[in-house]
Amino acid sequence: MITIEEKEKIWNSVSIEFSDDEMLRDLHFIRELMEIIRRDIDKPKSIKEIGILVREEFKKWLEIHPEYVACK
Repeated sequence: MITIEEKEKIWNSVSIEFSDDEMLRDLHFIRELMEIIRRDIDKPKSIKEIGILVREEFKKWLEIHPEYVACK
C-alpha cells in the first residue's frame, strides 16, 4: 500500500526531527503512516481498521530494517 520509498522519506524526516528519542521517532513514523492510509483509502474505515493496516505496514518496514526497532 505504501511504497518503501515513501516510508524511507518519512523515516528520514522523523529521524532528523526526533534524533534524541527513539520512541517518539517511532510514534511519529506510525502517525505519518496512519495519515497516509487514512487519506488514501477508498471508503471510510474505523480507527481499528486503520490501525490494523498501519500495523501491517510497520511490520513490513521492520522486516526490511530490523535495526530500527526502538524497544528490544
